[in-house]
Amino acid sequence: MTDFIDASLINLIITRIYTIVAALIISIPIGMVQSKTAAAPLPLFWLGLNKLFLNKLIKLNVEKRTDQDLFFRGLFVVCFFICLSALLVIAFNFLPAVSADIHFVQIAFLALAISTVSPLLLNRDIQAHLANNGKLTAALESKLSICTMRALSKADSSGINRCVIHYSVYSFIRHLIAPILFFLIGGLPLLIIATLFLWLSYAIGKASLSGAYTYTITVFEELLSIVPNFIGTTLIIMATFITPRASFKTALHALSLKHSGHLMPGVHPLAITAFAINISIGGKEKSRYGAAIERPWYGPRDAKAKVDGAQVKLAQYMIIVAQLLGLFALMVFI
Repeated sequence: MTDFIDASLINLIITRIYTIVAALIISIPIGMVQSKTAAAPLPLFWLGLNKLFLNKLIKLNVEKRTDQDLFFRGLFVVCFFICLSALLVIAFNFLPAVSADIHFVQIAFLALAISTVSPLLLNRDIQAHLANNGKLTAALESKLSICTMRALSKADSSGINRCVIHYSVYSFIRHLIAPILFFLIGGLPLLIIATLFLWLSYAIGKASLSGAYTYTITVFEELLSIVPNFIGTTLIIMATFITPRASFKTALHALSLKHSGHLMPGVHPLAITAFAINISIGGKEKSRYGAAIERPWYGPRDAKAKVDGAQVKLAQYMIIVAQLLGLFALMVFI
């Protein structure tokens, strides 16, 4: 009996890995098409949620009353999304009865929930405009602002480059590792739930807003971040071995630091990246909605906050290597 269960579990995991590989392949042309449009380079499922809910959620925070009011509004939003995720899971449970190929549905949904080449293509366009014009077009600035939830109208080229690195690491954790991990563990139901709450933390979490409105979602945000952060940190550290001009020894130093909000998505991987390529990233920022966001500065003591395009490319090269290492690990399991 035990052998049968083990064999069934292994077959299930292998089937899901094939689904993941198929979704990764599909996500590449999706990202390439997105780069030619005005849409922000977020996973398509996230863009749909932005269209449906983002303005309404922000409005609940803008109409300020007391901290107690804001807290209960945030709690109500979280409860609403718990109910929404439950309804979606129930709906997807009926798919085998109406769909001849549930495997295709899983591939399609996962492809819509992940992002692979989008940060690379966004940086390609950004660096081209910075080199030629010294600034971004309104469309490019809007894309980066939506992805990072940061106000960029007053940012110089170095500030923009820091945001690109931040988004590249953030996307690696939230748009790639997290959805793949949750799908691998719990299939489509867990992927749906995790994606909804990853998006919700992007929309109204403490990286986007501040105050009592964010308290409840922060709990989910930190719980959802622990394992993806650990995996992302491990892969990026391994990537420093084969990334030119990246320091493995310096990257390890980041693990010894007590970072504020270290469970936040991408914080440890971001610190590892900053130390590995000798840059300083963090500090005071403003979100798209005027909230003051303050993060510790990550990076070696002698590192400079001035970041150029070559350092952005180096960071993205290291993340690509980390992605390939993760894919290699999945293929080895097969």
